[in-house]
Amino acid sequence: MIRAVLAAPTAAVAHELLIEAGLADSVVGLLARQISDRAQADIQKYAIVSVDVGTVLCDRNGNIIAQDTQLPSSYPSE
Repeated sequence: MIRAVLAAPTAAVAHELLIEAGLADSVVGLLARQISDRAQADIQKYAIVSVDVGTVLCDRNGNIIAQDTQLPSSYPSE
């Protein structure tokens, strides 16, 4: 499974493989969290202030497929 996802020609194909395996929510959610964490670390290198960072991952049609839980609950999910 891992090799098939990593060998997928596009992120959309990889996402479909993860959906079929029932792993999409956990894997893409973890990816969103890692993006937020890395962005927060990069900001802290150069900024004196604290900045809240959140990540929203969308498919080609703009549908949200994952979002980091650090985002405010008032952020629209659809």
